[in-house]
Amino acid sequence: MEVYGASRFAQDTADAPSAVSILTREDIRHFGYRTLGEALGSVRGVFTTDDRNYTYLGVRGFARPGDYNTRVLLLVDGYRVNDNVYNTATMGSEFPIDLSLVERIEFIPGPGSALYGSNAFLGVVNVVTRKGESVGTEAAAYAASDNAGGLRLNVGRRLESGAELLVSAARERSRGADHFYPEFEATDGGMAAGLDYQRAERAFARFAAGPVTVSAGGSSRLKGIPTAAFGTAFGVPGSETRDSYAFADVRYEAAVGERTDLLARLSYNDYHYAGRYIYDAPPLVANRDRVRGVQWILETRLMHRLAGGHRLVVGVEHQRDEQVDQLNYDEDPAFVYLDDRRKGSNNGVYAETEYRLRPDLIVGAGLRHDSLASGLSSTNPRLSLIHHVDRSRTVKLLYGTAFRAPNAYERYYGMPGFGQKSNPDLLPERIRTYEAVYEQTAGRTRFAASAYTYRVEGLIDLITDPADGDRQFVNAGNVRTRGVEAEADHRLRNGLRLRGTLALQSARRDGMWLDNSPRHIATGQALVPLAGERVRLGLEARHLGARASRGSEIPSYTVLNATLTSAIARNAELRAGVYNVANRTYWDAGSDEHTQERLARDGRTVRLELDVRF
Repeated sequence: MEVYGASRFAQDTADAPSAVSILTREDIRHFGYRTLGEALGSVRGVFTTDDRNYTYLGVRGFARPGDYNTRVLLLVDGYRVNDNVYNTATMGSEFPIDLSLVERIEFIPGPGSALYGSNAFLGVVNVVTRKGESVGTEAAAYAASDNAGGLRLNVGRRLESGAELLVSAARERSRGADHFYPEFEATDGGMAAGLDYQRAERAFARFAAGPVTVSAGGSSRLKGIPTAAFGTAFGVPGSETRDSYAFADVRYEAAVGERTDLLARLSYNDYHYAGRYIYDAPPLVANRDRVRGVQWILETRLMHRLAGGHRLVVGVEHQRDEQVDQLNYDEDPAFVYLDDRRKGSNNGVYAETEYRLRPDLIVGAGLRHDSLASGLSSTNPRLSLIHHVDRSRTVKLLYGTAFRAPNAYERYYGMPGFGQKSNPDLLPERIRTYEAVYEQTAGRTRFAASAYTYRVEGLIDLITDPADGDRQFVNAGNVRTRGVEAEADHRLRNGLRLRGTLALQSARRDGMWLDNSPRHIATGQALVPLAGERVRLGLEARHLGARASRGSEIPSYTVLNATLTSAIARNAELRAGVYNVANRTYWDAGSDEHTQERLARDGRTVRLELDVRF
């Protein structure tokens, strides 16, 4: 199988300097994944949490409560889509690409700063979209629990000129469930009714002709907040967030010599966040929290193929933060708490080489230097030794470092005396990782295992200052983590597929278990043919071990999901999904902005979807 995100060029996963995991379009369909985060939660060593506003990704024992996925770099077809204010990797319904457009999802764990700079700290996610000619014309509609429903339309063509066109639009709505929080039982009986609503729209288009590809899109999601986060009034309508994205990418990729390829691309990201929070002062006061982030990214890369199968890649990247604005104010009476506006530029230069000592032995090395707008800089290497023991077995030894620069929110968002202080002196956090990987593919069975250890220095964390009660991001010590992961995937001749993953990990800071870090994660999947290729049942069980949270413990849990996919006509497919089949009650950790120490996840939900291809 092929992967792009591991080295910024297409290569076989066995040659990639990482323990790569790939989810295909078939995985997304047959297991009924509804969001990017839900799909990634099936990958070994990865889990997701949810606070009824955003979805968060945990990787190899690391998931800080309330972190906006800043330690994972998110790419779409190779270009960066993390915003330039929070550096968020969107995992929920605010992700701007509809999953029906996804050909595969590449997850590359481990430090990636040697290629990508900041945010490629714990891993890189590269979402590869489908080719227009494979799409044709597709229409879909779904209905689900909690008065949820959605529509989408995809159109793709290969034109007579050879150019490719792809256009997509999708819309979804949900009233959401009602929730009981015992911490607020004295207020309206602790019931948050009608406050977990969601509305989302997204659009995407791509045109490719010869060496030029132009992609553009946008999305907007409005989400109600039922949890009374940040001290807002419980049970009162009006607290909500809206996240809007607009993006464009122009790529030129062509051979400039017999053995040299050139890639040049210009990307544009425009992010708007608008939060409305209702506080009981008293009387009720509406507070507005607004963000605007505009970024241009210019990248140029040359790849040269040397004799003997060796490769050399060099590149430069310029990120221009044209707008980084943060604003917080009360509506009535009007009062401005924060008005911070900034600009800046980050620059990176990198080189990597893949050298084949023998046909079965590959040595890889990479190095990148980043100069940041803050005046700081970081240099990060990556080394790999890959040995193909035989045609079916591969051993990889990996080493790398990475950094994450503090984002504008962590450094400059501050309202002293009103809950949070800024920290412009915040320094980058750094990670150093050692890993050994074993991979084997024999016939219909694939097996992979890895053992790793990493150390995070200068961890950026949100703490409460006991002197004034305000929260502040600080460099809060070091974290050491060790773990092992394994995955087995077997396909039988009758079409039955069985897959399982297991991860054991130990993450400690100052000798104490790290909050929100499970000691073990396991998943099991079965794809069962019930009527040949026409009807398939996808079963998935997810288990997450117990986690510490704010001095207490979040219990372990196991949930089962089931998805039945049926070809009801030559061009029509019906999909029925039941999530949390046993209606299990389970929780995620609340972060510092929540009164609740733990927040309940969804009970049993049902979704019915009809896909038609013309």
